[in-house]
Amino acid sequence: MANRVQKNPKICFGENLLKESDNRFTDPSFIHAIEQSFGTIEFDPCWHPASAIRPLAYLDVRQGDDGLRDDWSGSLAFVNPPWSNQKAWIERAYEQWSRNKVKTVVCLVPSKTDTKLFHDVLSTDADIYFIEGRPRFFKEDGTSQPTMVSAMVVMFGATPEQKRRFAQHVRGSWWMPRRRLPAFASQLTGTPSLLMEAMRRLAPVYGLVRKRPI
Repeated sequence: MANRVQKNPKICFGENLLKESDNRFTDPSFIHAIEQSFGTIEFDPCWHPASAIRPLAYLDVRQGDDGLRDDWSGSLAFVNPPWSNQKAWIERAYEQWSRNKVKTVVCLVPSKTDTKLFHDVLSTDADIYFIEGRPRFFKEDGTSQPTMVSAMVVMFGATPEQKRRFAQHVRGSWWMPRRRLPAFASQLTGTPSLLMEAMRRLAPVYGLVRKRPI
C-alpha cells in the first residue's frame, strides 16, 4: 500500500485497533528535541491521529496500513511503536534502513537489554541512548503520565553531528559496547579530547589495553 501523504493531518479519533496501553503518544517537547537534532520528521510508520507528530507521510493501521508490511520512505522516520510488540518494530526499522528505504530511523522504545537482538544486532549497527528518568506519554484524552519502565532511543543511520545535538537536548547516556568504545568517542569529538583521555584511563576496565611484548 502506498504511503499516505498528508502535510497537515487533522486531529480525529478513529477506531482503536490496538491494545489500549499501546495508545500512548510522544511528549511534544521530545518531538521538538528530535526535530532540532535530526531535522523534519518525514515519515511515521505507526502514526495515530492523536499524535503531535505531523510527518510528511505516514502509515495508519486504522486505515488499513501496516508498518510491519508496507515500505517506509523519507530521510527521517520517527517510530514510537506499540510497546507490546517492540521487537518486531525494531527488526522492521533495521530491515527498512538496511535496504535504504529510509536514510535515518529513530525509535523510542522500552529499555529491554536482555534480548539477542539487542546484543547481536543493535550493538553492531545501531546507536543507543538511554534516557535519564522516565519520559511522559500522552493519552487520547490529553492526560499524561510517566512510563512504567525506562526508555531508550535506538538510531539507525544517525550522523555524529545529529547524535551530538540529540545529547544536548535530551539528558541521558550513550551505550557504548566494548568493541566500539574508542571509535565512537572519536566520531563524537573528531580530535583528542577529555573524553578520549578518560577512555584511556578506563581502558583496563574495558579490556582495551594492549600489552607490550616482554
